Amino acid sequence: MSRFVFGTLMLAALATAAVHADVSPAGVFGDHMVLQSDRPLPFWGTARPDEPVKVTLAGRTGTTRADARGRWKLTLPAFSSGGPHQVTLTGDNTITFSDVLIGEVWVCSGQSNMAWPVSRAMDAEQEIAAADHPRIRLLTVTRRV
Repeated sequence: MSRFVFGTLMLAALATAAVHADVSPAGVFGDHMVLQSDRPLPFWGTARPDEPVKVTLAGRTGTTRADARGRWKLTLPAFSSGGPHQVTLTGDNTITFSDVLIGEVWVCSGQSNMAWPVSRAMDAEQEIAAADHPRIRLLTVTRRV
């Protein structure tokens, strides 16, 4: 195979790869997440421009298409507290999140003590051994200046 033909084939393969982009949710979505109860549920992320996107939760489905920049957003109706559920995100690929709860979501911030791990608290071993709250979830957001 000549260098020209090989180079042309490689360029075509790279161009095709650049056009395809898997549907992907924003980083706040994942296994073990809690979604706010009794409020419409927004979902968003990226995909190939004009790619159809579908989100399914507990038998309800929302659909949309990614815009020209590959961004998409859709909102499912409000749900009552419950779970665990699965959330399925479908585009050219499929992503499934498991152990999803619907309930109260609290956003907290503050001083450095908000990042203090229980493992460094007084009587940490006893506190950890006594902890039995499997439905409490924590999302830690990376700190940036």
